[in-house]
Amino acid sequence: MVERSIEGWSEPQVLPSPINSDSRDGSYTATADGVVYISSKRPDGFGGYDIWHIQPKPNQVLHAENLGPIMNSTAFDVSPLIAPDGSYLIFGSERNGRRGEAHLYICFKKGNDEWTTPINMNSCGAKVNNETAHHSGPSLSPDGKFLFFRRHESMMDMDVYWVNANIIDDLKKEVFN
Repeated sequence: MVERSIEGWSEPQVLPSPINSDSRDGSYTATADGVVYISSKRPDGFGGYDIWHIQPKPNQVLHAENLGPIMNSTAFDVSPLIAPDGSYLIFGSERNGRRGEAHLYICFKKGNDEWTTPINMNSCGAKVNNETAHHSGPSLSPDGKFLFFRRHESMMDMDVYWVNANIIDDLKKEVFN
């Protein structure tokens, strides 16, 4: 974390536990009300990296909780992006035998702290994922109108792509119909 002041940027500081642990942690994202999502290789996971969340609760010690087997696979599940309102989660996953070539998946909050089964973001006809690349780093534009992501064709060939965020609504319709 760095802080900005009139004098410029502070020195980088490591975020405290439970955001960071003794394991490999990364990809911090948070809802507008402060629920944090990270990818981590902590003990008690389901495979490579898993998606975890940290929910602030008044007068309680913070704990990272694994999102469970619906969200996480035995492969790497990384680079989470939580919607500002917490209604959907986009992440990269090497599930379905895609070792080294993650696709972006999306799932939606059901309203009872449960999530829908993640679906490939190509499911509504969008050309988000291709078959030869690793996809990661989803992020939204400040106005929420565009979804950005990285596509790695190789370690030396990586570009940033964007799509209209309306595809999220199309995917939601597909999931709930």
